[in-house]
Amino acid sequence: DMAESFAMAAKLIKSDIVTCVNLGIGGFDTHSNQTASLQGTLTNVDFVISTLISELRAVGALDNILIVLYSDFGRTPKINRSNGRDHWPVGGALMIGGGIDGGRAVSGTDDDLRAFESIDATTGLANTGGIQLNPTHLGGAVLALTLGENYLQYRPYLTAVPALTRLKSG
Repeated sequence: DMAESFAMAAKLIKSDIVTCVNLGIGGFDTHSNQTASLQGTLTNVDFVISTLISELRAVGALDNILIVLYSDFGRTPKINRSNGRDHWPVGGALMIGGGIDGGRAVSGTDDDLRAFESIDATTGLANTGGIQLNPTHLGGAVLALTLGENYLQYRPYLTAVPALTRLKSG
């Protein structure tokens, strides 16, 4: 059960028993009947993530714990004939806590949701001469934020983009 898994993860983290937890959430591969299929899953995800954040914040641990919610692929911008969405190369991730400067979006897509916009690597704002984010940037950001920038030398295929690793000031 998803709620039990997240509750156990929160307990292990708050008790300083583990430093990393990887939890999988299924039920998003909806090629048909998406609305009905996702209603319960999204309600559960919203509940467990908000509960985890509240519990970590209550014990002063949220700035020390990085939560990353992502998928291994995106979904088509348009609903298909079966009221679902198919696999798509454009996706996203949500990063919470870990001392990062939150409450902002880094990157974006074109108006048709068909391609990532190029961004300024430092600000995260659209910039035609910038870079296009990809999964190696997310991996690099996670390593830099959790283990430190120096660890990236051991994983040269990952890149930490400053827009993703910017910490809160003060």
